[in-house]
Amino acid sequence: MTIRDLDDIDSPGALRTGAPLLDQLELPLEVRLGRQVWSLDRVLGLRAGDAVPVGLEGDDVVTLYVQDRPFAIGELVVVDGRFAFRVRELAHGGAP
Repeated sequence: MTIRDLDDIDSPGALRTGAPLLDQLELPLEVRLGRQVWSLDRVLGLRAGDAVPVGLEGDDVVTLYVQDRPFAIGELVVVDGRFAFRVRELAHGGAP
């Protein structure tokens, strides 16, 4: 199976085949917190130590992407003193 074949799979559950090779496949995960639109001048003005607001408020949702595709929505939580992503809903409509 190639990465291209994985792009054609419509649901997250479709990958759960139990095939040993698929169980070892590593995929890039990305949690996107927010989005800002800045002018080039503002971007070029960034310096070490500057804080960039991510726009999260209390219960705002964040999105988990797998291979640049939305996979789940959820929230940021703290587990054992570290940030973590808690899944609320799978992007394809399934419950966690």
